[in-house]
Amino acid sequence: MRRRKLEGYVLGRAPLSVDHEALVSDRLAGMSLTKVAKKYGVSRSSVVRFTKEALKRESATITEEVPMGEEPMVEDVVV
Repeated sequence: MRRRKLEGYVLGRAPLSVDHEALVSDRLAGMSLTKVAKKYGVSRSSVVRFTKEALKRESATITEEVPMGEEPMVEDVVV
């Protein structure tokens, strides 16, 4: 494995070619886990993982926008 990595080969499984934004928006719009998973051809656990990652990135963006010691305005909070 070390030799293959040194030669420039990619190790591990190929990443999923899924439209993450569309998947997350469908899930947050209320579509069930099973329906989203079947629609995009991924597992239910992948749907949960992609959704959690998107929400984590979104909350990090909100946290960066609000200065330390100040409460976010109601308009700034994205649900």
